[in-house]
Amino acid sequence: SSWPGTLGPSMLSQSSSRKLKDIVSKFDVVHVNGLRNAVCMQALRYAHALDVPVVLQPHGTLQYIGNSIRLKKAYDAVAVSPLLSDVKAYIALQEEERQQIIAAGVEPAHVHLVPNGIAMRTARQGEDQEQFRRNFRISQDKKIILFIGRINRKKGTDLLVEAFALIPEQVRQELQLVIAGPDDGQLQTVQELIARNGLEEQVTLTGLLTGEDVWQAYNSCDLFVLPCRTDTFPMAIVEACAAGKSMVVTDTCEIADLLRDKAALVVPVDTRAIAAAMTRLIQDDEERSLLQAGANELMKSTFSVDAVGDTLESIYKEAAGEN
Repeated sequence: SSWPGTLGPSMLSQSSSRKLKDIVSKFDVVHVNGLRNAVCMQALRYAHALDVPVVLQPHGTLQYIGNSIRLKKAYDAVAVSPLLSDVKAYIALQEEERQQIIAAGVEPAHVHLVPNGIAMRTARQGEDQEQFRRNFRISQDKKIILFIGRINRKKGTDLLVEAFALIPEQVRQELQLVIAGPDDGQLQTVQELIARNGLEEQVTLTGLLTGEDVWQAYNSCDLFVLPCRTDTFPMAIVEACAAGKSMVVTDTCEIADLLRDKAALVVPVDTRAIAAAMTRLIQDDEERSLLQAGANELMKSTFSVDAVGDTLESIYKEAAGEN
């Protein structure tokens, strides 16, 4: 427990190791999430010894970043590389991770893009909207722009407040910006920006939302905005698709290309560009409806559990050598 990081003297008990071997021996394919930690490495060793094909989802671990880089390279050369010959397919969450895996020497044809998925939900917009507006005292005649996520620099909450302040006043008077999420180092800055721009009555800070409160927020909003400076695979976007919402997303979100002109306007990390996109969509009911329809379609085709499950099943069958 005193060793930093995941690469170090961690051990499995003998009983858990035996159990893992028994599990691996009974299956046609082993899907391993991660690399180098004790459980993953033991699963790879048993799969190698028992000639069981492997599907590997490295979650960014093939890239050498963070600490102990020299140690990781030496460890990989001795312990990891011999086991990777049994890997029949690799899974990446988004295009940048796919390129990382290819850069590590994997044939492009063996790398599959499979996003995270969530269950489809039954629409409850009317009921949820009434409850959410009552809970946070938001007038029925206000259109809601929603942000859900941790309040930190990475997610760009400060950019959102600054962009909201740039929306023409006659438009902004009809809007309520809702920032839902826990403080992650930037709440005070956001509060100061709200006060400096005189937005106290037009911005609602809900704090952390959980359970059905989250879905009430999604179902109540007219527009979802994620102005992140960087983000790999924000689940808030998948949730917004599940709620059938149009979006404004910055191009530094690594799944922005999945959304572009389908469910979202994709813009640079620039307050004026974000403000212009929010103003455009909030005023154009027809374009907003088209993006909402695109979000629903993207949910069915890409982000639903059914879609992800079908993709995984085809990868497993191919790895197992089935027709």
